[in-house]
Formats: sequence, structure tokens, C-alpha cells
Amino acid sequence: MGNVFRLMFRRNRDTDTRRDIVTKQISAIGKAAGVRVSASKHASAHDLRRSFGMRWADKVKPHILMQLMRHDDIKTTLEFYIQSDADDVAKVVWEAVNTDHSERV
Repeated sequence: MGNVFRLMFRRNRDTDTRRDIVTKQISAIGKAAGVRVSASKHASAHDLRRSFGMRWADKVKPHILMQLMRHDDIKTTLEFYIQSDADDVAKVVWEAVNTDHSERV
């Protein structure tokens, strides 16, 4: 599928930046900013990608999210991002049921 956009070295504008170098740079930025995904791990490029997908999952339809995430198969999108929507729906439904029940008592 390739890069979303062409990344360049700062020193040589004609050379594509390798993915591993960009990943290390993003991880270094996350570490310098103190962004943690757990007690022992700073944010990586993949963590930022997942965060992007989770934030958009409840804002766009699954086929649009699939394109944004550049997944080859809708099953990947549904497996990793749409489940959170089901959890959110369940939470809202149970809150409504509990609110409705408490109002009747």
C-alpha cells in the first residue's frame, strides 16, 4: 500500500525517510513529551495510529474508517475499532435503563 505521504530526510530532500527512522523519532517525541501508554512504555507511532482510529470510530461509518486507517479488509477495522462502539452503546443503554428504573421507584 505504501506511505500515506512522502517523508523526507532533513539533510537530503531527495531521499525518502525510512519507516524505522520515523518510528524512532516519533517514539523519542512521545518520550520527551512524557506521553505514556502504560507505566513502562512511552507512546509509539503505532499507539498514535490506534488512538487516531479509536477517536474516529464513533464519528464515521466503518467503511470510511477502513479507508482512513488504510486497512485492506473491513474485517480488520471491525475487529479492532468497531467493538468499542458496541461497548459504548451497551454503557449508554444500561445507564438509560438504570435511570429509567430509579425514576419509577
